[in-house]
Amino acid sequence: MLTPKSGIAIKWAAMESLIMEREARLEIERRQNSLSYEHRRVQRELLSATQKWNKINSNIAYEENEVA
Repeated sequence: MLTPKSGIAIKWAAMESLIMEREARLEIERRQNSLSYEHRRVQRELLSATQKWNKINSNIAYEENEVA
């Protein structure tokens, strides 16, 4: 039989469960955002390195054509 106190305890437990579920979802969201930021950072670094590499190769090709 449910008493007023047991009803409050059930509601309290349900609220705690919802809060814990929400905190878990927020943590997952934080980790995904962090991974997205890292992914964008790595993409920028890779693009920069690729552009530098292409410029070096372009300069080498230009110098080889000048010598020939």
